[in-house]
Amino acid sequence: MFTRESKLRFFKHFYQLFFNSHPEIKTLFEHTDFEKQTTLLKHALSMAIMFAEDDNDLAKSVLTQIRKSHSRTKLNIKPKYYALWLNCLMHTFWVCDPQFNQALEKNWRTLLQISIDYIREGY
Repeated sequence: MFTRESKLRFFKHFYQLFFNSHPEIKTLFEHTDFEKQTTLLKHALSMAIMFAEDDNDLAKSVLTQIRKSHSRTKLNIKPKYYALWLNCLMHTFWVCDPQFNQALEKNWRTLLQISIDYIREGY
C-alpha cells in the first residue's frame, strides 16, 4: 500500500526524470502548479486505464480533452515527448515499487500506449 509520502516521492522522482529527459521538457512546466499537476496526472492515468480496458465515455471524454490541450495549437506537446514520458514513468515504477517486474512493465506500456497513440493523433 502506498502512503502519502511514497506517492509524493513517486511523483517527485518521475518529474525529475522527465525534466532531465530532454532540454525542452522543463520549460513546458515553468508556470505549473505541481500539486494540481500531480492530481491531474493521477487522474489521467486512471482514465488511460479505463480508456484502454473498455468503451468508457468518461475516459474517452477526458482523453479527448487532453488530446486537444496537448495539440500543436494549444500546449504544443510534441509527439516525441510521449516516449520520454512513458520511459520516465516506467523507470519511476522500477525505483519506487519493489513489486514492479517485467510483466507489469509490459502491461503498463501496452495499456498506456493506447492512450498515448490517441492523444498523439490529435497533434
